[in-house]
Amino acid sequence: MKVKILHRDPSEYTITKPGGIQKYQRNADPVLHPFDRATEYTRALNGAKIQKMFAKPFLCALEGHTDAVKCMTRCRTVIAPLFTGSCDGEIRFWNVGQRRCFKAVRAHEGFVRGLCTTSDDSLVVSAGEDKTIKLWKFDPDEAVGEMLDEKFSTVGALQSGSSASLHNDQIAPVHVLNSSSMLSSIDAHWGKISMLATAGETVDIWDYNRTTPLSTYEWGTEATLSVKFNPCEECLLGTTAMDNSIGLFDVRMQSGLRKRANLRLSDFEKYVFEPSMNASLDVLQFLKRSSLQVVLRNRSNAFCWNPRQPLRFSVANEDGNLYTFDMRKLDSAVFIHKGHVRAVLDLDYSPTGEELVSAGYDKTIRIFNYETQRSREVYHTKRMQRVLCCQYSGDGRFVFSGSEDCNIRVWKNEASDKLGVVSKREKKAQAYRKKLVAKYKHMPEIRRIANHKHLPKAIKLRQDKMNVMDEAQKRKEANRVKNSKPGSRPKVGEKQKPVLRQLK
Repeated sequence: MKVKILHRDPSEYTITKPGGIQKYQRNADPVLHPFDRATEYTRALNGAKIQKMFAKPFLCALEGHTDAVKCMTRCRTVIAPLFTGSCDGEIRFWNVGQRRCFKAVRAHEGFVRGLCTTSDDSLVVSAGEDKTIKLWKFDPDEAVGEMLDEKFSTVGALQSGSSASLHNDQIAPVHVLNSSSMLSSIDAHWGKISMLATAGETVDIWDYNRTTPLSTYEWGTEATLSVKFNPCEECLLGTTAMDNSIGLFDVRMQSGLRKRANLRLSDFEKYVFEPSMNASLDVLQFLKRSSLQVVLRNRSNAFCWNPRQPLRFSVANEDGNLYTFDMRKLDSAVFIHKGHVRAVLDLDYSPTGEELVSAGYDKTIRIFNYETQRSREVYHTKRMQRVLCCQYSGDGRFVFSGSEDCNIRVWKNEASDKLGVVSKREKKAQAYRKKLVAKYKHMPEIRRIANHKHLPKAIKLRQDKMNVMDEAQKRKEANRVKNSKPGSRPKVGEKQKPVLRQLK
């Protein structure tokens, strides 16, 4: 005879060990949950509040520099190392995981204007105001090791009133290259280990095994401010200059840049494609026979390529905005990122290409989604002065900033992220809350909580003043159109206004 019985395993509903998690049985039948939408909205509201309650973005400050931190860069293959250069000519090598400096070198006379690493991270390259390019040997194993040797114990985070003991005065650069002009930026090729690009009065392409540039590109009469190699299309180079222009050209070209006052769009329209890698190759063929240049209304201080979208780049502008362009159509910006009330001095993309961080003269750091107008996060402290440089970490979880108060600060990319070990159940709960907040972000109450940001009084007052000025300008333009002959004043879109003209 067969007897049916109810049998339950006690381990499925009881705590089997101290500190265990209580297991609950739930019935997902919608009949038993008639108010599921209201419950879901309440959970989304609580999730938005929890994100603000647990928002603690600041992690630590790396102390040791005795002057303003002018530039910084990170390794391309290792996450932990960070390299910073200051206005007194000092370069410091940091292990961010251990929050300590393991090497400090007096590299240049005057400002350190640029830092980068070669594609294999075997050399750190610095450019200074003394018209020299210096290459320093770097061992990644030294940075990510335990570093318990005594000679590194006093170089790093110091107590108040103490100074760093530089144990590396005997270190000499591997190579020294002399430039004919003062340098403002430097970058290394992503494929060729020995190729470098510098920005000064001209754009120079170097091989560090030679003492003279391989090629020199003239930039009119104005000096260049920044230079960046494209990480995907490695032969493509982007620059910004003092004459408010942005230039794109192929380093395989042997001739310099030439300017022409008028660019016929009919010559360029046939090179507009759908986003794809094939399109980028066609554009590079176009660039090989004619370099492109666009002039904005204000100067661009920094240039950065999107690492996941090879055809797009962003610039940090003097008017307080970030402009994202598509190199196939430079007559208008793709996105305009607003929020800063002073000039933007530096920017950097996350490794995923979905977010970018900006450093502002208004003493704040802002994090934007690459396709949104307003910033997702605003970071500031009472002691932090004007932010001169910023950088994403290799894994995209952290942001580094260097400011005039001689400190390098480490921030979370997600302000409410929990560091350390997180259980599987907690990860699911965090992902669930985040998804609910994204689902109900258009609701007024959740939108108000999620978008609210605490700002210093000076920035808030200037934002209000700028909003009044923008509204007045819109009314003035509307009145001009209203009182003018129909068709005499063509409408100019918001994304076309920053572009003054194109050159070729």
